[in-house]
Amino acid sequence: MKPALYAQRTVTIQGGIYTFKVTGSTLIFDGFLKVYGVEEDENEENGTIPKELKEKEALALSKTTPKQHFTQPPARFTEASLVKELEKEGIGRPSTYATILNTIRARSYTTLDAKRRFNPTELGMTVTKMLSDNLPKIMDYKFTAVMEEDLDKIAQGELQRDDLLNQFYDAFEKDLDTFRGEARRPADPIGMKCPECKEGELAIRIGKAGHFVGCLRYPECKFTSNFKRAEDGTIELIATEGPKLLEEKCPNCGKQLRSLMGRFGPFIACSGYPECKYIQQTKAQFPCPLDKGEVLKKQWKGKVFWGCKNYPECKFVIFGDIEEETCPQCKNPYLLKKYEKDGSFTLSCPTKECGFKKTVVPQPLN
Repeated sequence: MKPALYAQRTVTIQGGIYTFKVTGSTLIFDGFLKVYGVEEDENEENGTIPKELKEKEALALSKTTPKQHFTQPPARFTEASLVKELEKEGIGRPSTYATILNTIRARSYTTLDAKRRFNPTELGMTVTKMLSDNLPKIMDYKFTAVMEEDLDKIAQGELQRDDLLNQFYDAFEKDLDTFRGEARRPADPIGMKCPECKEGELAIRIGKAGHFVGCLRYPECKFTSNFKRAEDGTIELIATEGPKLLEEKCPNCGKQLRSLMGRFGPFIACSGYPECKYIQQTKAQFPCPLDKGEVLKKQWKGKVFWGCKNYPECKFVIFGDIEEETCPQCKNPYLLKKYEKDGSFTLSCPTKECGFKKTVVPQPLN
């Protein structure tokens, strides 16, 4: 798609020792923005520059409106404004913009607020900081833009591929070896003292269940807490919620079930633990094709799989996740689901003789 074109007009007014300046822009050709949409920056006050103004024209002061303005942070990116920034910095191509947008969503680096603006997650900020600290060269905007230009030169026969690769990798290999040897799970201090031991400093850490705040004196002090980050970056500790009793009864002993948070996320179990070890599991809507038993969703070392409830007598198992959607060709009751790096996922029939497969791409955000 063609780039967008703007007509810009700048007016400078000299009044004694003071200089006033205003710049206006008008979209004259929307190009790819026709697809992505254009959204005005809410932090900017929209005005109109009179068309009848002429160069070196004398102006009379009719009114002075004193206003105090404070510097505002840039508005968070939408899809449209992020694409404009990528184009401005020379990063990517129109053919790769959709992949970039899908990737930052698929990897949980960002979330979307009510105004459809990208907000960085703790994971996104941690990954960015680790890469910026340890691999600053490849995180530089200029590096990406220059690399794009060099790739174009290779395509045009003006540069040898191996020369570019060798020039890049000689320096990158050293940085990568250092990163591998020194990089650890980061602990980002937040400037607060531990409320439990009163000595250690609290820091944001990464665990199997995500980010949390913990004391840097671990293992001497085992204080941990959930937290939330305000818009200005300040951290607020959130008390960990205890188990919640549910109205549903345990099918084994009849006691109430309760909702808990485990190392792999929330789950439901019997309140009679440890006497009753019942844990509620997600059940598929179709029966086991071997013995007609229930097919349950399970986890092993953080990975998802589905298996027959009657294991080990029945060894039916499905590795990975599934979509409970009937195959349109052979009517198999489920399809295998595999996520791709660009945020899309593939649904395929497990029956080899069938061969049905389709790719599902998330719809672009408006």
